[in-house]
Amino acid sequence: MATDNPSTDKPRLRAGHVLSEVARAWHTTVEALILPGRPHDLTTARHAAAVLLRELLGLSYPRIGYLLDRDHSTIVVAAKRWPARVAAHWWLDSRMRYVRGRLVDQFEIVPYPRARSGRPRSGAGYSRAA
Repeated sequence: MATDNPSTDKPRLRAGHVLSEVARAWHTTVEALILPGRPHDLTTARHAAAVLLRELLGLSYPRIGYLLDRDHSTIVVAAKRWPARVAAHWWLDSRMRYVRGRLVDQFEIVPYPRARSGRPRSGAGYSRAA
């Protein structure tokens, strides 16, 4: 049976998919992204994951902080610094376009539902794993 919307054949994008794809692009693991510590390469990957989670899924800063095992203020700072970081390092824009393109090709992008208060509804499918 043909469908009017070919994207319905794709699975829905989840936070775990974003983390997995970022980890793959930065040649690391999802577990390494979540570990405490601040090695430069992992910090950049973590910031990229935070930006993509916010951009593609519309997750709140506290929710992104929970997924990455960080305080929400760390995520806010990462999001604010990201444009300057991309401007200073040309390869970041290229890598982000690559990751974003892979996610868009593989998954249906549907932002998580929000309650009237603007807060995510409980049970909206948040988990660290894919």
